[in-house]
Amino acid sequence: MDQWLTDAAENNGIVITASRRLARVLIAEFTEQQLAIGHSAWHSPNIRFLDEWLSSLVNSTPQRLPMTLNGHASSVVWERCLKLQADDQLLNIGGLVRQAKQSWQRLHDWHVPLSEVSSTARSKDEQLFAAAAHKYRATLAENNWTDGAQLAGLVTSLIEKGSVPVPGRFAYAGFDRLVPAIEKLFAVLADAGCQVSEPESIDGDADVLLMVFDNVQAELRAAGGWARRELAENPGASIGIVSPSLEREGTASERLIREGVAPGWQYGGAELRTAVNSSYGQRLSEYPAITIALLLLQWVYRGLSFAELSLLLRTQTIAGQETTGRCKLELTLRRVPDQSWTPAAIVRFFKDRTIDSDAAIWLEGVQRVAEFQASAPDKATPAAWAEGIDGLLAELDWPGTTTLRSDEFQLLNRWRELLNDLARLAIVCPSMTFGEASSRLGDLANETIFQPESEKGVVQLLGPLEAAGMRFDSVWISGLDADTWPPVAHPLTLVSRQLQRQYAMPDSTPDDTLEYSRRVLTRLANSARRVRMSWPQSSDESENTASPLVAEYAAAGAQQAVDPGWHAGIFIGSHRLETARKDPVPAVQKEELVAGGAYTVQRQVTHPFSAFAYGRLRVSDIDKVATGLSPSQRGSLVHNALHKLLADSPSQDDIRQWSSSETGKRVESAVASSLKKYSWHADPVLRRMLELERNRLCMLLGCFIEAELGRASFQVDQVEHEVDYQQFGVRLKFRIDRIDRLPDGSLLIADYKTGQAKNLLKRNGDPHDLQLPVYACAIEGRVGGLVLINIDSRTILYKGTGASGEWDTKGAELWPQRLAAWKEKVAGAMQQIASGDARLNLSLPTGEARPLNILSRFEERSRGQR
Repeated sequence: MDQWLTDAAENNGIVITASRRLARVLIAEFTEQQLAIGHSAWHSPNIRFLDEWLSSLVNSTPQRLPMTLNGHASSVVWERCLKLQADDQLLNIGGLVRQAKQSWQRLHDWHVPLSEVSSTARSKDEQLFAAAAHKYRATLAENNWTDGAQLAGLVTSLIEKGSVPVPGRFAYAGFDRLVPAIEKLFAVLADAGCQVSEPESIDGDADVLLMVFDNVQAELRAAGGWARRELAENPGASIGIVSPSLEREGTASERLIREGVAPGWQYGGAELRTAVNSSYGQRLSEYPAITIALLLLQWVYRGLSFAELSLLLRTQTIAGQETTGRCKLELTLRRVPDQSWTPAAIVRFFKDRTIDSDAAIWLEGVQRVAEFQASAPDKATPAAWAEGIDGLLAELDWPGTTTLRSDEFQLLNRWRELLNDLARLAIVCPSMTFGEASSRLGDLANETIFQPESEKGVVQLLGPLEAAGMRFDSVWISGLDADTWPPVAHPLTLVSRQLQRQYAMPDSTPDDTLEYSRRVLTRLANSARRVRMSWPQSSDESENTASPLVAEYAAAGAQQAVDPGWHAGIFIGSHRLETARKDPVPAVQKEELVAGGAYTVQRQVTHPFSAFAYGRLRVSDIDKVATGLSPSQRGSLVHNALHKLLADSPSQDDIRQWSSSETGKRVESAVASSLKKYSWHADPVLRRMLELERNRLCMLLGCFIEAELGRASFQVDQVEHEVDYQQFGVRLKFRIDRIDRLPDGSLLIADYKTGQAKNLLKRNGDPHDLQLPVYACAIEGRVGGLVLINIDSRTILYKGTGASGEWDTKGAELWPQRLAAWKEKVAGAMQQIASGDARLNLSLPTGEARPLNILSRFEERSRGQR
């Protein structure tokens, strides 16, 4: 550690930093130095983050000063002022508030009069901000408030008046750009007799080497490998790796660098996983436990979609750790139309159903949410809502019932600080609805960047600005390609560019952006004795060139470096592949029920392994959730309505004798019965959709009746006929949509199809699938025909064959032979199932086989065959 810190921190000196992180680092360095020289006790150094130091001075003065609004309270005031000035509804008020606060801060940092902001405003956005800024300033004055942007000016005034004590020593660190307001503050301190200083750069020439890599992945893995070698040479070395893209790609960058620092960390202990310490956290709202908490609170004032409910059902941060029964509830909800679910609607939906104990505990929690919703007042103070929110989450066992780890405990404490911030909004919002309170809390969580404090990693991963003021033994500066460095300029969007240039504000000109980037790079290059710089030749499938700012460090040219690769790559080819012993599929056991019904037989023909997986292993596809009524749900409604319509087994003559009035009543009754299970828990949107579906079904059934009257004579014999079919010891259960009795006494087996129209037979006369032939094998009596009834809003189509020749005149004579051949094919497939045949059909298209690939290894087998 440099002597400057000791000198500055001793004798009641103050060290002010540009970031909280740097303050923590300097305190740790001071502690290490005291221990190194043998001290067992010492005065705590006065090392403070600038904003915190300014606030403490204002709060400590005995004078009556304006109340300082925190950042969240000032956001509320800005939001009101902006809405008052807007002519239309603001689509992204949150983004505009952030830009307004940034502009307001910069205007105060550069001492720009608000009158000049108004006089130079030309665009609609600039005029909106200027008007809102005047209103904001007036609001602060009326209420005797001030905010963070005005603190530096207020403290400067207090020092000039002698209202606050001035330290004898004052050092500042980590400021890449001193804004005029802070420069004036430091000058006033010096005029008052304070010795103001800044750390000097490291003396001497640094060992600088510029390297180029094929891509970003190679660059960051190599940076980690370099850090590992530096530590091998000097285990106590301070190593820093700087990444300009850390905010955007922090997690990926940390993983790649860790691969270089600790190869094989994936199967190592916690020490390897924490070898790299990243300076950049993530938004509080992005932590899973906080996401769940905010979602629960939203449920109090709005309904949740299935996707949101699915998160609440599967999470272990509420209602205990067990989720088996809750996952069953989730699967049940997948089978009903998606809608906006209120807590009360969920409780009603699952009432009187048999559920597991963990699901019952979860539903008790939902009942508590419903009770909170019912008992909540229209409005309350922010503090009352904060207390109520804390109590509700506690009743739901949030954030979990297990002992919290250190990082989880820190997260919980930060959440409670956020509740305190909500309570403090009372100064600008004396009362609010629960929806407003929850929304404000969500905004706070979204604006708050949080990273748990952890053991210091052996390598520090930082952004260029986070590294300001820090010193290392060795530092690696990555991402120095022309597209990344200098960073993209971000001038203010709500203040005229002319005014920004006039006051030389950041990024007001390309030259300013370039000069600032050069200054930051120089500071990074001077932060260590050994410096490595690098840039990737490609990223995101685009070619890169070196940043022009590295030219002075590339006198000897750039060294083409090598990607160390993934550690797991060393295992490729290191061991001989062994063939697993044969483990044949057992034959079907006695009393075993094979799932999948008739379609399992068809699967056995096309892909035996899929018949085994779906039929015997009982693998099942998870229902997809669609907005509104899914195609499968609409198809189910048609089937149920047809079942009800023909439940009393009418003949064609019976149907013909129905009057128009009776036909209408029968159709309406059938449709109402079909929609009943969806209607009783539907929200207003779903009810409207069901009404539209009711109209469609009534029209569809009317067309169906007309089509039925155009057929040859028939008598409905069975609808939704359940069959328990056994052959060769294979037992299948299925349900036949409909069986008609024909005039000659034979049976016609019908199956409804509600999607795209399907043909029963191929051109060669074979069936497309064996579903109906399986039915023909399973029922008693002479089968006279098979038919698919395609039911669509546009037309009703019959695709069939049989002895009567009604739909297939050419196949009438061949019917006995065809049916016998199809039954023989069914028998062959049933015999294969019985024997445990689970072969792979490697000629299938990859897309068809992929759903079971994790079990069958289809793609690997296919490659091996080729």
